[in-house]
Amino acid sequence: MANKKDTTTSQEHFTERYGEPGTESRIEFEIKAKAFMIREIIDHFLSTLKA
Repeated sequence: MANKKDTTTSQEHFTERYGEPGTESRIEFEIKAKAFMIREIIDHFLSTLKA
C-alpha cells in the first residue's frame, strides 16, 4: 500500500507535467483537454442517434 506522502493529486500531477496554472503550457494543455472532452461527448451523442 502506498504511503500518503507518495500519493499525488491530479492537480499536483498536472502542475509537475504542464506547469503552474496560468502558464502558457498549462493553458495549452487545458484547452486541448477540454476540446477532447467535448469531442468525446459529441461522439457519444452521435452514436446514440445511430442506435
